Amino acid sequence: RKINFRLFQNPRPTIAAAETAKLNAVNPQAWLTDVLGGIVDHKINRIDELVPRCYALKAASLTSQTIR
Repeated sequence: RKINFRLFQNPRPTIAAAETAKLNAVNPQAWLTDVLGGIVDHKINRIDELVPRCYALKAASLTSQTIR
């Protein structure tokens, strides 16, 4: 599995996180708020679900379910 490691390559991780979120068409503030709010209860073996790409997919599926 390919996981986005840009966060660890940048000396300013908050900027890298915002850039990664923007590249995935995700609002960086909304993504970070969601991740920080749910990380305590999140299983470590599913940590890849917290990257912006997966957040975008989750948000899209929730939006499509709400519209129906």
